[in-house]
Amino acid sequence: MTRPADGVVDGVDVDRVAAAVAACPAVARLTGGIGGLGTYLPGRRVPGVVVRESAGPSPPKVEVHVVARYGPTMREVARQVRTALTALIPGSAVDVIIDDVDTEPPPLDVVDAVVVVDIGPLRLPPGAP
Repeated sequence: MTRPADGVVDGVDVDRVAAAVAACPAVARLTGGIGGLGTYLPGRRVPGVVVRESAGPSPPKVEVHVVARYGPTMREVARQVRTALTALIPGSAVDVIIDDVDTEPPPLDVVDAVVVVDIGPLRLPPGAP
């Protein structure tokens, strides 16, 4: 069942799913991929989140399409996404599709720590070219 006014599809709030996935440190962003996958709602689309409605009493299957950050393994990306969604959509299977890897460095707020060491001016020994 879809309640487009509040973005809930078969009991899954797709906006909250998108926000939880985007907050994962290993995820650069959600993506609709080449085919523009996402959840279509009146007047808008939530890219990268697809809810496969269940035919019976079982919970729906949720598919998320992401661009991963460079560095973490693909397994780690999927683990972070599934962990972020466990409490939000309990019992639902979550398929994580990594459509691309972002090779740009992460923003500074994602980096754990940056240490800058000032070693002073460079001094060459006498006679050095």
